[in-house]
Amino acid sequence: MPGRRVGGEPTETGAAGAAFLDALILAAGGAANIERAVSCVTRLRLSLFDPTLADEDALGHISGCAGVIRRGRERHLVFGVAAARICGKLNARLAAKASPGD
Repeated sequence: MPGRRVGGEPTETGAAGAAFLDALILAAGGAANIERAVSCVTRLRLSLFDPTLADEDALGHISGCAGVIRRGRERHLVFGVAAARICGKLNARLAAKASPGD
């Protein structure tokens, strides 16, 4: 299928998980650019304040991402059944970054 990549399994746990989530946040244009992250069956849906800040090539090369779909200010990252798990960990990471003292 055009636009799909084989990127292996997502690695969103442990020390590798922090690097995975930070790479995802950076590719999306930084934590301040992510308005909302939700999952929808096989996709991680990122609503971005400014989509031009996102590096779509980098998003598409995140471990386990099979492709990136554009929908207005949203970028849908196809992760398969891991999407909900990644979304939960991403939201926790974003909340931690937003906490005072970070």
